[in-house]
Amino acid sequence: MNQIFRKIRKNLLTGGKLGRYLMYALGEIILVVFSILLALQINNWNENRANDKQLLQILSTIRTDLVSDTLEVRGILDNYEQRRPVFERVLNDSATYNDYLTQPFYGFLVSTYIPLKIEERGYTQLKSFNNFTGAEPETIASQITQFYSVFIKNIEETEKAINEDVYSNLNHWKENMTWFAEVSKGEAPNEFMNYVLDDPDYKNRVAFHQGIVYNNYLPILEAFQTNARVLLRQLNKKLD
Repeated sequence: MNQIFRKIRKNLLTGGKLGRYLMYALGEIILVVFSILLALQINNWNENRANDKQLLQILSTIRTDLVSDTLEVRGILDNYEQRRPVFERVLNDSATYNDYLTQPFYGFLVSTYIPLKIEERGYTQLKSFNNFTGAEPETIASQITQFYSVFIKNIEETEKAINEDVYSNLNHWKENMTWFAEVSKGEAPNEFMNYVLDDPDYKNRVAFHQGIVYNNYLPILEAFQTNARVLLRQLNKKLD
């Protein structure tokens, strides 16, 4: 091809056709520029296509994470709903000796809790992704980022308060209660039964723990569940 162009240029110059040569040279320049622009456009198109594919993979991972998280949250909410009447019975003094003896969790309401581990694989990948090719992908990415930044912080702070309360209760028993070692082995000595049935210290600790769990932790988990489902619907539309 280059040999043909050189031959044409030589014929035009030797034939004294300067004007036609200049027109030809201009056309050749335009052709070169067009070729460069076309190559750039193809390269940009390939890059955008690769970026879109990467973003879809990230969104797919986030969808998987959210499905897993909503199932785990549902399990935690259901578990605490089963515990709710136990808290109420302890606080209104209707729990019996037999309840504490046959259902151990009556005496351990303030020494255990159920944490949530939010899956952050997709969110971590999204935070590192900046090659958005349109307003719509950037919008849904912004919504996802806002969702995770709010709920990760709130859940971590609430779980920290619950964990500190649980540790405080266990440490108090360890330092002050003679029955602690026996109870840790699954036994129920009379001193322990007297404590959970008659000592106001236990009821006070149950009341405080109930407030953290049912007034703070569960509402946050329910809000997480609701907003996660909204995001899942948007992701399903985008990916399916």
